[in-house]
Amino acid sequence: MISQSYAAEDSHLGCIVTLKVMHPWPALPNSARYQFFHEMQDISLIVHPQLTALLDYGDFEGRLYVTRTYFAAGSLLGDTGRAYFQAPMLPQIAIKQLVPLAQALHNLHTHGYIHGALTFSNVLLNEEISNPTETTSLLVADAGFTYFAQHVGGLQPLLLPATAAPEQWHRHYSPACDQYALAILLYFWLAGRLPFIGRPQEVLRQKQFEIPPSLRPLNPHVTRQQETILHRALDPNPERRYSTVLAFVQALEGTLFLPNEFGNAEQGAAEMPETTVLSLDLLKEIFAASASEKAKAQAAQQDKEQQPEEIVPAAPEPSQFERLLASLLIPSP
Repeated sequence: MISQSYAAEDSHLGCIVTLKVMHPWPALPNSARYQFFHEMQDISLIVHPQLTALLDYGDFEGRLYVTRTYFAAGSLLGDTGRAYFQAPMLPQIAIKQLVPLAQALHNLHTHGYIHGALTFSNVLLNEEISNPTETTSLLVADAGFTYFAQHVGGLQPLLLPATAAPEQWHRHYSPACDQYALAILLYFWLAGRLPFIGRPQEVLRQKQFEIPPSLRPLNPHVTRQQETILHRALDPNPERRYSTVLAFVQALEGTLFLPNEFGNAEQGAAEMPETTVLSLDLLKEIFAASASEKAKAQAAQQDKEQQPEEIVPAAPEPSQFERLLASLLIPSP
């Protein structure tokens, strides 16, 4: 374990907080401790609705610690998380749950930091869930803390979580690692199992050289496009994954609105170039404009049908003199 978590009372704030204490191994030089304080200070200033607030950090008797907001509902590994996020899930539900997590990670990346250790235990539930089909307030916790332990603290690769990208075994970290972890989470939600199973070295070999088992036999609701998108995010080469974590989830969102096929039964939205994947907002605008034009056309047709037909005025009744004259002009038999 990288750290231990406790529910503790903060006497200054007057509330319960989550206290995470890093294990004392190995002994860190002062330069590493100063780096920890600097990074935690920066991360504490990053504000996002789906990022848990970092309340305090420090060094107590040689052990680094952080405190964050306490959430009674716990994580995806807790009783509430297991009860309401039972896999396999419908793709539309799983993708909606993934979006706020991706937004939180993208916000972290834009500030120059990565999570580095996203997994089931640090995805928290912000509130009790009454309807899992609705988008819930899932939160990303421990941003930067575990990454520091892995990257600077000399954490052994064998202790990396199941969501770790293969390059992390060689201590290579980038935002693509968070995208990989998010893809592992989605795979589990859709399949009810992890894509790679075994001992740490076996899992690493699978991640580097094997394609994840197909989702479609495990979840018939998963489309070809969704599976292709997921496989790209799980590519062992970080350069071949999506350019950002937002591009990954936007591609997934596109499968919920676009047809499954584009003139070719073997080509779906996921196999199109990344730049052609439309965003959710743009798709809504297109559909709204199309509906507006259709409504205008229908209204014009109804107006045309309701207009009275052109009436040809009847010839005026002939006067008595005209009738008399006409009778005189008719030849006698």
